[in-house]
Amino acid sequence: MPMDPTRSNWMHDKTEALASGGMVSSRHPLSAEAGLEILRAGGNAVDAAVAASFAESVVQPAASTIGGGGLFSVRQPDGTAHGINYMWQAPIAASADMFPMEGAPMRGLFGWSGVKDKANEIGGLAAAVPGSVAGLAKASEDFGRLPLAEVMKPAIRLARDGFPMDWYGSLMAGIHLDILKSYPVTAGMLLRDGEFPYRPSMIGPADLHRQRELAETLEAIAVQGAKAFYTGEIAASIVEAVNVNGGVFSLRDLETYEAIGSTPLEVSYRGHRVQGEPSGFTIYAQVLNVLSHLDFSGLAPDSAERLHLFIETFRHCSRDRAKFDPGFGTAEGPWSYLLSTEYSANLARQIEPGRRVDIPATTLEHKEAFRAGESRTVHIAAIDAEGGMASLTETVIGNYGSFVMSDTGVLLNNGMITFAPVPGYSNSIVPGRRPSPFITPLHVTRPDGRSIMTIGSSGGSKIMTSVLQIASYIIDHGMSPQQATSFPRIDFEGDIVVLDSRLSSETVRKLERYGHAVEVRAEELATFEYGNPCVLARDADGTIRGGVNPFQATVAVGYDHA
Repeated sequence: MPMDPTRSNWMHDKTEALASGGMVSSRHPLSAEAGLEILRAGGNAVDAAVAASFAESVVQPAASTIGGGGLFSVRQPDGTAHGINYMWQAPIAASADMFPMEGAPMRGLFGWSGVKDKANEIGGLAAAVPGSVAGLAKASEDFGRLPLAEVMKPAIRLARDGFPMDWYGSLMAGIHLDILKSYPVTAGMLLRDGEFPYRPSMIGPADLHRQRELAETLEAIAVQGAKAFYTGEIAASIVEAVNVNGGVFSLRDLETYEAIGSTPLEVSYRGHRVQGEPSGFTIYAQVLNVLSHLDFSGLAPDSAERLHLFIETFRHCSRDRAKFDPGFGTAEGPWSYLLSTEYSANLARQIEPGRRVDIPATTLEHKEAFRAGESRTVHIAAIDAEGGMASLTETVIGNYGSFVMSDTGVLLNNGMITFAPVPGYSNSIVPGRRPSPFITPLHVTRPDGRSIMTIGSSGGSKIMTSVLQIASYIIDHGMSPQQATSFPRIDFEGDIVVLDSRLSSETVRKLERYGHAVEVRAEELATFEYGNPCVLARDADGTIRGGVNPFQATVAVGYDHA
């Protein structure tokens, strides 16, 4: 229920980070500091983001590892934009009917029903071919300033020397202790004595978590580049680990993997240029196109009237996404029309103020309401003093991915859960297919052409709604980065609208009168009900501002010119 004024309530917020020399944000403070170290050493925004990502793979394996995948967006100081798709892909031996079904609905992360023994969630068959190392190496080579070996030094140091365990990492290990212990290699590398979670600082100093095998793998990548990961001993160890645990990997899966460069798509939203990596940007672009035809003037950002317009816009666009999968790397086919001004104006006309319109469900994921939980995702962003900007969102999908780890310290994703486990859907399994992503970071240029910002989030299926709401808060309502990331948001689970408990009772009642099925939930320190967003912005005068989720350890850190 909405916040009770008759009792004390725990209020969370953070101050906005301010700097002039550069800034990095990341989900774990140590990875943000790793990125900042590289900025101070003369690296650019891309170098900093790559450094932070490799560090995240050490300090937060429940969320992101070098065995995962993601999307990378770059804006160079001259305004030139680039994207890199390094999403995971289905193995060559995969097939649309590779998973035996039990028939009962599975309330899983993506809503797909009934895979026997959760084989697309846990174990070798759940692992997809990882793209993180290829993507990060490509970003470094194409757009970085420093050598990859220099950029990777903080991550290698954290793995070899160890880092003090934090409370959240210890909590995650404790929650998943039984599964971790069922995979001896994984337990041996991620648990204290192979049995217990590493302890955070409470009644004494925190345990140091050292990962010698991962350090050696990172050192090999630093010297040889991505080929050290996708060929040779490391690749062989990954294939063996996956297949011993029931998977279908081959050396060719790894040898033929490539990170794919792209030119970001762009839309105009109220005079702002908004760009995103094309394979995941189509749904974002469509929502923004429709919202641009709606008038928010005079509406408070947390009013039922405004929230209703956003809800209906998202429902209409989600229908199209379900019917016409955006596909990989293109806005061709139906999307060339679905992203047109004509179509977005038509959708906007179908939205009725104060009344929910029935929209037919088109796929399994829209027929059932389910509590999705949070996929273990990381969002990293960096801005340098020259106005370069880089952001990436990457993940191992579920907590600890597939739980399968090679003896070279590579924890594999469970990316096969992102495909429909049965034939006949637009994202059914095809060998070599990459999923249609939902994790796209946005790059925004203000109408003055000089002020820029990057908006992104972790939080699995909640990323899209989180990022779009924050973009609207900043552009439509003039919020600062921290105001926007701290402001209440909503989310969707099937036909249920999930509302932040900080919204007023009046707002909740009005939305119910409009016909929405609502559920009120409080965001807390260990939940991800509304995503885990961050915003970095550079003003025209060179001031860099950082706003991050007040409920999580996510941090923005910067430095000033000497």
